[in-house]
Formats: sequence, structure tokens, C-alpha cells
Amino acid sequence: MKRQVVEVMVTQHQLSISRACSATGLPRAAYCKVLALPQDKDAEVIDEANRATLAIEVAQSTPASPPCCRVRV
Repeated sequence: MKRQVVEVMVTQHQLSISRACSATGLPRAAYCKVLALPQDKDAEVIDEANRATLAIEVAQSTPASPPCCRVRV
């Protein structure tokens, strides 16, 4: 919310980022920090879960190998 207010103050009212951040109480470093999207943040975990799921599906879809037959001599 504060980030959006700072954005409006900077773009529409021509305030500097420092002044807009001071007025809203948002640290300038927090305003300048690039936010990571949730899917980007969890991408490694999601990829690993997808690989594990695929491995399980492949294992379940392949037919079981026939049991070994014992040859009596």
C-alpha cells in the first residue's frame, strides 16, 4: 500500500523518491527493492516436487517385471 502511495507521489506530484518515502514512512531501500514473485521464490521447490511426482507416475505406469522362475535341476 505504501509503495503505491509513493509511486503516485513520485509520478503525479513530482516529489523525489526520498521525500515521498519520508512522507509515507516507507524506507527508501524498501521502496527500491525489487519484489520477488511468489512463484519465482518457490520455483526450486515446485520443480523438485514436479520431478518427484513425475517419477512416481512413471514408476506406477510401467508394468511390473515378471517374477523370476526357478528352474529345478
